[in-house]
Amino acid sequence: MIKFITSFVFVSLSLMAFSQSVVVSNTQTPTQLVNNVLLGMGVTASNITINGNPVNANAVQGNVASFTNTNPTFPISSGLLLTTGNAIAAQGPNNSTSLSNNLPATANVASDPHLNILAAGTVTNGVVLEFDFIPTGDTLNFRYIFGSEEYPEFSPSTFNDAFGLFLWGPGITGPYALAGYANGANIATIPGGIPVTINNVGDASNTQYYVFNDNGSTYGNAIQYDGTTVLLTAAASVQCNQTYHIKLAISNVSDMNYDSGVFLEANSFSSNVVDVAVATVSGDTTIVEGCNFADIVFTRPEGNMLDTLSIIYTIGGTATEGVDYANLMDTIIFLPGVDTVIVNLTPIQDNIIEGYESVIISVNIINPCGDTIVSSGTIYVWDGPIIDSLWSTNANCLPTGSVHVTVVAPSVPATYLWTSPNALTFSGPDWQNINPGWYYITVTQAQCSISDSVEVLLTAPPLANFSFVAPLSNCQPAEFSFVNNSLNATSYNWTFGDGNGSTGNNPSHTYSNQTFGTYTVQLIAFVDPLCASDTTLTINLDVCACIDPAALNFNALANVDDGSCIYPFPEVFAPNVFTPNSDAENPTYFLSGKNLVSLELTILNRWGAVVFSKSSSDLINNNPAWDGKINGDLATDGIYFYIYKATGITNQVVEGHGFMDFYT
Repeated sequence: MIKFITSFVFVSLSLMAFSQSVVVSNTQTPTQLVNNVLLGMGVTASNITINGNPVNANAVQGNVASFTNTNPTFPISSGLLLTTGNAIAAQGPNNSTSLSNNLPATANVASDPHLNILAAGTVTNGVVLEFDFIPTGDTLNFRYIFGSEEYPEFSPSTFNDAFGLFLWGPGITGPYALAGYANGANIATIPGGIPVTINNVGDASNTQYYVFNDNGSTYGNAIQYDGTTVLLTAAASVQCNQTYHIKLAISNVSDMNYDSGVFLEANSFSSNVVDVAVATVSGDTTIVEGCNFADIVFTRPEGNMLDTLSIIYTIGGTATEGVDYANLMDTIIFLPGVDTVIVNLTPIQDNIIEGYESVIISVNIINPCGDTIVSSGTIYVWDGPIIDSLWSTNANCLPTGSVHVTVVAPSVPATYLWTSPNALTFSGPDWQNINPGWYYITVTQAQCSISDSVEVLLTAPPLANFSFVAPLSNCQPAEFSFVNNSLNATSYNWTFGDGNGSTGNNPSHTYSNQTFGTYTVQLIAFVDPLCASDTTLTINLDVCACIDPAALNFNALANVDDGSCIYPFPEVFAPNVFTPNSDAENPTYFLSGKNLVSLELTILNRWGAVVFSKSSSDLINNNPAWDGKINGDLATDGIYFYIYKATGITNQVVEGHGFMDFYT
């Protein structure tokens, strides 16, 4: 038995926005969501029901939806969302601690026996999604996050909102009865077989599996729920090609308030198959020689990542390896813990029109059932646009020139975009009645482009050229003299970059009151208004003044120091009373000051003995301060003398002394 699984992945670039919320969509029916969103590789589903009714599975439900996410703080990018209230309420930002959205009302699932076992309370509104499936491998995996507004204030409580993933089929055992099957198991558990409910996972129990999100503290604006589980994986051993039944169920407990939901990762409901997909920047399966490339993406299920897996793939199609595209390795290796291997396919530009050629990548896997599973992806290689000829005709001082381009045997329609020297554009292969100058052509076919340029010449055109004589210093005011070296011109237009200009031949210009930096001087040389040439040079201007922020005359607009800085003189202030008693006021004796960089303080008693001495260059964090103690004991009351030596910003030294009254 051979099964073919062919899939293509279309990739586009997007910016990650931390402030974005999850986007919830209710446009698909539950049947569509199971097949288009939830199911991954190696699984086929049938007999899909909602709350036990197959009719409901083919109608859009308010609490069964898809979601997409571009916020990197939330770990699932897209998937299926099941909620107690309406699913739209799961969207961020987290602006409520008690959100409930049950209008229109969601179904009551109180009769579901399995939810009642989990909840250990009165089951109310929610949803039960069930279907049969046949795996093509021996393991089943999918990833999910359970979240709720019940967190954190009602965990634990009687409001024990619950979620279960109940599985029945060959080899599955557990306490959950279902007609036609042996008792099944709930695989939505944390280690120890503990079911995922409000009471079992939260900030009071099994906290290692809990994520606090009150006010968006973890997920930003992604979701509304105040708390979630970590990203969990549900897994089970299954028998390939056997029929299994699964129930995904969630419900409120004890009331219909404070919504809960479960985010199931897209395509994560999978069995063990290696999948081949094609990803291109253009978003389709076509790549163009000399233009873009494709990534061949090999993926194995996340549950099969413990061992090294070596895969030999085959390369087919009409394109020739090594001629139409670079040589590829024929073996890929999945190392332990790796679920994706990407091989780059780069086409070779040979400038030969060959039409569309195909590259088919196929992987044959023998699954545990003995079936051959074939996964393949197809890439089409196209020649792209090739310019055959590009030419122009000259112009005089009137717009009489022209430009022309042809491409080699275009197999798809080509578009042409010309750009003139003054940024005018024209669409088409031939542009007539144009002025002299360089014209740029871009030819586009099938999303790929090739560009070139051609010049429309002018007989004896003007040629702008100049130099300048700079002053000895660029400090303003600064006078520059410009020397005009242009050819074939009769008039001139100068712009000096500061809003001023001139029409003279060899002008001089004085720059003053300008910000420092680089200024562009432009000269346009005319032979008449329709024939001109331009060129530019740059000059540098400085603002010269005091640039030291510590100086009194600091100029924030200057960039060159002219030696004019004036600095403040250091000042020291000393208190004359010190009372280091136990009232926590005035506990140390220290000096304050202005414009200081270092300070040395010495305290002497009335007999001239030094009782304290300290110096510091960090007066903010380590200002010398005496705690009034001598050898660990408070000094006796009386007169004490201080001597200080302070250093200012420019090494000015101030020395002084005085006395203080000391009493405890």
